[in-house]
Amino acid sequence: MQNRTISIRQQTANQANAKKSTGPKTPEGKSKAARNCLKHGLAATTFLILTEDPEEFQQVRAAYYNRLGPRDRMETDLVDQIVRAAWNQRRGWSMENESLNLEIVRRGPDIDADYVNLHPEAVAALAAQELAKVPILPLLHRYQARLAASTSAS
Repeated sequence: MQNRTISIRQQTANQANAKKSTGPKTPEGKSKAARNCLKHGLAATTFLILTEDPEEFQQVRAAYYNRLGPRDRMETDLVDQIVRAAWNQRRGWSMENESLNLEIVRRGPDIDADYVNLHPEAVAALAAQELAKVPILPLLHRYQARLAASTSAS
């Protein structure tokens, strides 16, 4: 490989041209650029749990890359942190909702036997009260608080 030096004039022209570049314009170009991030990076699927869809995660990740357009390793790392934080937050919300849903289903026969025409919000409140006796909701809330603290400190 040949070591070439360029003139200051050429370097200035190159920098001016680089500033004019705003990235891909067409949907095809944006899609291609978004796939660049999927060719490397350890955050691709290393923290997904068994019930999560790797393809859905890749779509979410590609959407962040399309929108934020990282240009170098540092920016790629930052976008990966954002993607992971968003994914984990959605996971926490989903797990909290599903924990309540499971408890509503589990307690359904008892609730029907003990109450008449109970309002749906009251059924959810009974499920939440029952879940408060076990550590799942506090655990999920701690995870979410830790996630919020780690993303605000970044």
